[in-house]
Amino acid sequence: MVARRKARNSNKQITQSATHAAGGSFTTSQTWSLIGPSPILSNLTGSPTADYNYGPVVGRVTALFVDPTDATGNTVYLGGATGGLWRSTNAAAATPSAVTWTPLLDSQPTLSVGAVGIQPGNSNLIILGTGEPDFSIDSYYALGLLRSTDQGATWTLISSAFDGPNGPPIDLKGLAFSSVVFSSDNPNLVVAGAGASGVGFGDRIETVTDSRFGIYYSTDTGQTWTSATFHDGTILIAPWSVSSIVY
Repeated sequence: MVARRKARNSNKQITQSATHAAGGSFTTSQTWSLIGPSPILSNLTGSPTADYNYGPVVGRVTALFVDPTDATGNTVYLGGATGGLWRSTNAAAATPSAVTWTPLLDSQPTLSVGAVGIQPGNSNLIILGTGEPDFSIDSYYALGLLRSTDQGATWTLISSAFDGPNGPPIDLKGLAFSSVVFSSDNPNLVVAGAGASGVGFGDRIETVTDSRFGIYYSTDTGQTWTSATFHDGTILIAPWSVSSIVY
């Protein structure tokens, strides 16, 4: 985390530009072309007993979202386990090597992405759920939800929600968001699923019985959030880790 803070502070002083591509290659009925990035060694020490000795790796893709407002299908958002959020505006290019990607989270306090949602009819408004909900030993926890009204140029961190309509605030740090879904009937309504990340790093890491798990909703396009409650008749059901939400 110290290295992350140093990198973030350095990034404020310089202007960066980057291109990036991500993909894979395997045998299927479709034809796939490797478009990168080139793998890097997970173990740079050379010791066969070192931690994270996994060989060449390229990282995990945790979220992929095609902007529905782009009829050409060229605008695509890609989120990494701890690799940030990237946007391509030519993802449907005929030549895979021509696809370019722009990083959108380099100046933010976390690069861990779990889910991405875009408001129907408004490609400027993006809601990003931080944290990696894959429950792996090295999954990074969330800091909350990030909201952008300018296609990811700037972001606002939302790190708390209300415990019910009239309840006290809930700290969202330490969770992982698996889903961010807008309603197509009411574009102001957005719902997010929160759950476990795994061992995680830092403070406020969740436990198996974390009461903050469950579904959160916003009726003001993601500016404020409230936890949802579930009842079986008159019995209040305890929240559990949410892996996906379907509208």
